[in-house]
Amino acid sequence: MFDIKSTFPVNTVFFLSSDVEEDGGQSMKLAEDIHLLANVSDCDFFPRDVANRTELVDQLLEIDRQCSYNDVYPIIHFNFHGHETKGLYLSSGTYMSWDELSKYLKAINKTLKNNLAVFFTTCHSARAFNEKNIEIDDITPYSYMVAPERRLLFSEIEEKMPSFYRELFMGGGLQRAYNTLGNNYFLYHSELMFAEIMINYLKSQCLGVGRERNINRFVDVAISKGVDRTDENLLELRKAAEKAFTPDEEYFNKYLAIFLAGKYVSFSITDLWDRAEKEA
Repeated sequence: MFDIKSTFPVNTVFFLSSDVEEDGGQSMKLAEDIHLLANVSDCDFFPRDVANRTELVDQLLEIDRQCSYNDVYPIIHFNFHGHETKGLYLSSGTYMSWDELSKYLKAINKTLKNNLAVFFTTCHSARAFNEKNIEIDDITPYSYMVAPERRLLFSEIEEKMPSFYRELFMGGGLQRAYNTLGNNYFLYHSELMFAEIMINYLKSQCLGVGRERNINRFVDVAISKGVDRTDENLLELRKAAEKAFTPDEEYFNKYLAIFLAGKYVSFSITDLWDRAEKEA
């Protein structure tokens, strides 16, 4: 859509897992592989096994504290079993829902001013991305997220994840690292998501039939609240409505500050209007 670079500061990897006996130490093996590659890039590496929701919450809160006080810019890697609707499976037999997990990730990403990268080797974890968790009037849960859309096999993780991290840490960038994973994985990019949300809003609410409907509703609501229906008032109300449904740089910056924590983007509201008008 736009020329956006997928680079981010990283100096730490938090590797969170919750193995069950049947896993046969798969998390330990993956952690060792990532640890070796992180060392090459001078990244600290902290593996943490969590058995239940309380331990997982404690770890997420501790990561937030580390980011607040110790100049930590992390990747958080979740190596869990996962369920499409229930979320992360913990070895105690309980779950943390995707929505609850996003709440904690939003807090960490806010601390980091939208510099959090989150990677999953967890079945169905692309479900962590949904319309409940990605809202323009709240901060994005992560700057970047990579997650499988369907079920994963251990053999797939062991084959692809070392290549992913090798490409990432050896300077290839996130997009090239993502390209090593195959078609089961989903890549979330917060800047592209911001642009997509804004363009869809412009197309549906600020152009064509949607724009006219919103302007008429704006006028009708004002009249219903007691504004006299005079020609002069109707003209002024329509002018106000047209301004309200013509988002400008101020509107753009308002939501940039909220959703992306004010992080610089390479496009403007003019670019988004141009794209919306072409696609409408």
